[in-house]
Parts: sequence; C-alpha cells; structure tokens
Amino acid sequence: MSDITLSTRQISSRASSTPSAKLLWDRQNCVPLDRCLSKDDIILLLTPLVFPPESQVDKTSDPFEPLGRSLSTRHPAVRHVPYTKQDGITGVHIAFIKKADVVIFVLTGYSDDDKTQTELADLVNEACDSRPLIVVACCDLDEQEIQQHDFPTIIQTTGFSAIDMRLVSSVLLNGESESEASGPAPAPAPAPTPMAISPPTTPTPGPAPASAPDPSTPQAPKPPPH
Repeated sequence: MSDITLSTRQISSRASSTPSAKLLWDRQNCVPLDRCLSKDDIILLLTPLVFPPESQVDKTSDPFEPLGRSLSTRHPAVRHVPYTKQDGITGVHIAFIKKADVVIFVLTGYSDDDKTQTELADLVNEACDSRPLIVVACCDLDEQEIQQHDFPTIIQTTGFSAIDMRLVSSVLLNGESESEASGPAPAPAPAPTPMAISPPTTPTPGPAPASAPDPSTPQAPKPPPH
C-alpha cells in the first residue's frame, strides 16, 4: 500500500471491548513473515519494560513473552531484548539490529506523554537500513502523530495482554487481522503489587550454560557474537 489516507482524527483500538489485532498497512510487503523470512532467519523483538496488565496472572513475567514464544513456533531464532525509557536504544541494541533479518518494535503509548517510545522507534527505523521494521502499537493512534513518522509496517492491537499478543502473532504469521469474542467478565482481581522495574543489566561473563536458553525468553541486552 503506497499511500495511506486517514479519514478519522484517531484510529482507536478500543472501539469495542473485544481484543483484536489488525494490520494497518504494510509498505514492505513483509506480512506474513514467511514472505521475507526463511525458517532460520533471525527475528529481533524489541519491547518496553512496563508494568504487566491487570489481567495478567503472573505479575513477575514479561507481558510480551507470549509473543516471542508464539513466533518461535514457526521461526525459532527469536531474540527478545527489552528497552527502557531511561536508557533508550543503546549501542548494544544497535548490534542486535545489525544481526537481525527482521525487527519488531513494540510500543505501548502514542500520546505526548509517551513520545519517548515513538522517538525510539524512529531511531530503530534508521538503524534498520534495508531490514524490514514492523511496529506493533498496543494503544490508540492519533492521526496527526502517526503521519509524523515513516513506519513502513504497523500492526495495532487493543493492549498487551496475553490474548492481544496471541492475536498479534497470528497477524504476523498468517497475515490476517484477528479478533476474539469476549467471554464472561472475570471476577475482579486484587490490586497487583507494583514491580520494581530497573534497566536491564549486562551479566558478568561466566562459563557457558549446560543448555541454550529459550530464544523467545526476554534477554538482558548484551552484545551479540561477531
């Protein structure tokens, strides 16, 4: 799709209570991912370090881990690396980008209060060079704001719950917008205890582990091998 004309002031992901994920546009023709990836190509998944949604039962796990795990069922070489508002996109992230065949950048805010995430997405877009970049927006999108950026492919979803991440994965793997009918409202959950979120740190080098870690599990940013 070469030209995008937005006729409404805001593209809302919350028009209904039904979780959904939709491909807004794909100027790179890279969705589904099989169009631009072979089985062993590397996917870099860059996600923000955020508090998990209230619907998430395990408050200690990364809310974007289900997306990485789902993608790895078809493309095993998924590298899941978090980024933080404080540290932004570092040289370590750039090194991972240079090793990747496709980069997926997740943002959870598209308003003035969360402008940092879109600025980081711009930096990633520049670093990708000719690599496909797919931006996953887990939020409402403002017409004027979205036109200020040159994101070649955008997927929008209603949030970043486990269901939302499964629907995003389905769009990425199958190329079709997805939605899921809402079931009965769950019983109110107790207020979660806030997590102490700190920037990921590079671990001290040590002996190689006995077995390779799950590639879809979030990793603290550390330089990829040359």
